[in-house]
Amino acid sequence: MAKCMEQQEKYQPQVFLEEKKYLKPILDKIKTKSPSLSLTYQVRKDNTVPIKGNRYSVPKGTYKGPHTYVKVSYISETELIIRDIDTDKKLAQYQIPADKGNLVKNNNHKRDNNVKISVLIDQIADRFSDPAKAKDFMENIRKEKSRYIRDQLNLIESAMKDSSLESNNKALEFCMKNHLYRATDFRDAVAHYEKDKAKLGNGLVTEPVALTPENIEKIKVTPKIRDMSEYINAFGGNDNATIYNR
Repeated sequence: MAKCMEQQEKYQPQVFLEEKKYLKPILDKIKTKSPSLSLTYQVRKDNTVPIKGNRYSVPKGTYKGPHTYVKVSYISETELIIRDIDTDKKLAQYQIPADKGNLVKNNNHKRDNNVKISVLIDQIADRFSDPAKAKDFMENIRKEKSRYIRDQLNLIESAMKDSSLESNNKALEFCMKNHLYRATDFRDAVAHYEKDKAKLGNGLVTEPVALTPENIEKIKVTPKIRDMSEYINAFGGNDNATIYNR
């Protein structure tokens, strides 16, 4: 028996050399990440999933406690899909960063989609003196920017938060009169009327400045901030000069 095993071991290298003639090299890298394979990862309180050194966002409300998990599968070596562990519904799809330590997110995941757009429009419209006009304004925004309507409504709501009813009504009137169906224009108009109101209250002006579609663009312009060295050089000074306040 032992002699037989010795002979078998002796002839194995010869058999391999003979078979090697017919073996073909594998040119393509074997892929271990397959869409059919998935791994389970825990969801954090901030609705992100830590995966191999990076964090990926999932829709708001995905986290439902410390034992919330999702499934992660790979389309390729550079792309992954995150799915609900129970329903298999796709929650997110991302390109995998080349390095580590990144927060990879989808801004849509921050939205609270529980409130329908029509309901949200009605809720915001009720905060104006003329809800019907406000609703008309927002419906026009909806027609022009249907893809971003929730962001537009959130911006309008944010602009109204710390401003007076008077300024909100004036801004609405201005936007409707000039057919400006953008939340940014409404926000800038509110800021203008709030500033005028403050100046009138402090006695700095006796009459507010009329707002027009032309000068609302000026409100958005950020003044250029010059480097102090420009002023020093203009007065023939040097970098070591000291400026005193009188």
